[in-house]
Amino acid sequence: MQDARSYTRLWLFWPDYSAENPLQRMVRRAFPPGLDVRSGGLDLVLVALR
Repeated sequence: MQDARSYTRLWLFWPDYSAENPLQRMVRRAFPPGLDVRSGGLDLVLVALR
């Protein structure tokens, strides 16, 4: 598991349907530069909230 504390601007989403859903890919690309947008399960969310 990657340590979420290393990210200063992290936006997590779940589930990752971007392979089948073009709208999810478009939303990910619309975020401003410098924001780390990634799919993460509950384990990464809990680390990010600490």
